[in-house]
Amino acid sequence: MADVRHEPIRHNYLPPHYYREYEATDCALESAVIAGHVQSLERDASSRHYVEVSWQNFAAIPMLVEKFGKRIKLVHVYRHPISNCFSLLAHRFYYPKVLRGDSSRALLNPDIDNMLTVEDGGSWDSYSPFEKCLHYWMEINSYVGELQERYPHIPMLSVSAEGLFDTTGETFERVVEFIGLPNRSVPKEDLDRRIDKFSKRAVLIDRWESIFEFPKIVAKAESLGYDFENISDAKLLAKYGPRSFPETTIKMYGLLARHPKLVSQLRNIRNRMKPGTGRG
Repeated sequence: MADVRHEPIRHNYLPPHYYREYEATDCALESAVIAGHVQSLERDASSRHYVEVSWQNFAAIPMLVEKFGKRIKLVHVYRHPISNCFSLLAHRFYYPKVLRGDSSRALLNPDIDNMLTVEDGGSWDSYSPFEKCLHYWMEINSYVGELQERYPHIPMLSVSAEGLFDTTGETFERVVEFIGLPNRSVPKEDLDRRIDKFSKRAVLIDRWESIFEFPKIVAKAESLGYDFENISDAKLLAKYGPRSFPETTIKMYGLLARHPKLVSQLRNIRNRMKPGTGRG
């Protein structure tokens, strides 16, 4: 049997506080929440498989490697940058402060954090939320390569999210085998079933084509096997965009007078949602 947990301590991993601190990994344990979580792993994980599925735990990997050594295995799940970043926008990554969610505690900022990649000397403050999400996507997928170089003795498997959730089950079986769990066939109806307890809609959506302003991000996406040929505005908006122009949301936050740029962005969303506009 395996103990499988999804985001067990959520944003309390606080990655900006110790990201890429390879020479001082114990600084992560200054957090009582992280220290308590690690203590529970040391106590319980010795007798069974423990699988943690989380996007917030990336900065803790050096500390976990130091604590658990070769008992650690890493599975890197990557996703197309456009759909990934639209999903991040739906969870309010890098939104203006007045609209920001609690995920902001787990996000990186190149002005204060030890980030690997901010491209073309651009000003972080000048980037839209979508463009910041693109750089976050680039950062995490580049960090994976750094981890592989620093910890060549730690087994790591990289798989695409698209493959993991396809209906063939082949990628899922690879992950199960890599982790070391019994390889039991998964019923097709389970592979087809989607459970998303965290589904949300974005308030701010930008032009996805702005990715082409960052050629290194495009090159990274292409190195992972992605292209940009069949991206549909209509499908992206249907899945991640607001169901209608959120004028009432603006009023609810009392932003109409105080944040004209935000209102302009929201009106741009409305215009993009009109039939016959944008790419299909």
